[in-house]
Amino acid sequence: MNINQIYDTIEAKVTELIGFYPNATERLEADLGLDSLDALDILISVENEHNVSIPNEVDREIPDNATLLDLAILLTNKLNNKCDTDPM
Repeated sequence: MNINQIYDTIEAKVTELIGFYPNATERLEADLGLDSLDALDILISVENEHNVSIPNEVDREIPDNATLLDLAILLTNKLNNKCDTDPM
């Protein structure tokens, strides 16, 4: 899974939620006012857009001060690790 694809999906969903184009280094909660329900909405968007299943524990692993880029990195790593361990 490519980080740019994940980031673009996150950015599009956050833009939809907040009504303006966010910066990659803005913190989801502190700078953009997003909460845990918004984070779940973002995760669902990534799942739907890329036809993947994000592990359930990921929502608990998102740091309080996470930026858009931090979230993209976390999801990319989780999805790539999951693909590496899934049997074919």
